[in-house]
Amino acid sequence: MLHIILLILKIIGFVVLGLLALILLLLLILLLAPMTCTVNGRIDNSLESLEGRVRFHWLFRLISGEAVWRDGKLSWRIRAAWKRFGDAGPDSKEEPVSENRRQPEISEEPGTPVKTGTPVKTGIPAKTEAPAKTETPAKAEAPEKTDAAIKTEIPAKSQTAEKQEVFSVVQLLYKRIKSFLQRIKYTFRQFCDKIKALSDKKERIMSFLTDEIHRAAFSRAICEIKRLLTHFRPDRAEIRATFGFDDPSHTGYALAGISLFYPVIGAYTSLTPDFEHKVLRGSVFLKEKFRLLYVVIFAWNMVFDRNVRTTYRHIREFKW
Repeated sequence: MLHIILLILKIIGFVVLGLLALILLLLLILLLAPMTCTVNGRIDNSLESLEGRVRFHWLFRLISGEAVWRDGKLSWRIRAAWKRFGDAGPDSKEEPVSENRRQPEISEEPGTPVKTGTPVKTGIPAKTEAPAKTETPAKAEAPEKTDAAIKTEIPAKSQTAEKQEVFSVVQLLYKRIKSFLQRIKYTFRQFCDKIKALSDKKERIMSFLTDEIHRAAFSRAICEIKRLLTHFRPDRAEIRATFGFDDPSHTGYALAGISLFYPVIGAYTSLTPDFEHKVLRGSVFLKEKFRLLYVVIFAWNMVFDRNVRTTYRHIREFKW
């Protein structure tokens, strides 16, 4: 009986070990399988001629995708195993219905032919006599006012209306001046409060940045980011461009700005400045292979660094 139990435990152990080995193998495949990305593009003196294509595939083309920009339109497709997403191609167009095709009208009684295009005459109802108008008694005329009464009423009304208008104008001006002064006072107070708040924030920020733990964390983060970016360098690249502006000085400024990055891109870049014409022509080809293992190493080094964890906690608790 004991040897049977030991045999069962042995089988369970082998099954668990096989599952762990399978999981480890899958993790290694996910981390070490390269993601290949290819970029193609070209332009010829106008935005309408701009064309570009981006393709990628991962896990032995189990996951792949494509994005194309052409004629001012973007189309994309993504395939994950047997699932497909994105643009499926041009939609099927329905056939237009001609105006000559008309559905036959349904007759009310079965067996009777249907006639189309013949107007239907309708009977004109007979004229009906309008009802006789009834005479209404004449309205009683109101007694007319005398000229003296009218002359006394008009000046009294005009004087009171003028006084009310002047009073309303003065009151409106007073309200506007008072509100304007209040706004100026509020703006000045708000400006002073902001200056005071900025001075307090500046002191707290400077003390935060000059802390030794935080400085060590920032330097470690910069080193890890630089190391991660080195893995994004393309394996194969070719950039050719001819550019020029209306003003030759602008062309010189652009060339000077690009020359700052020339130590990085100079190995696979060919630039031709044109100081006489306005032109923009060129083509781009990039091919890059990236592995998920680099991201995992970057996250591991950042998470398990004590200074980085402390700085992250202080940033979350910092009150701006």
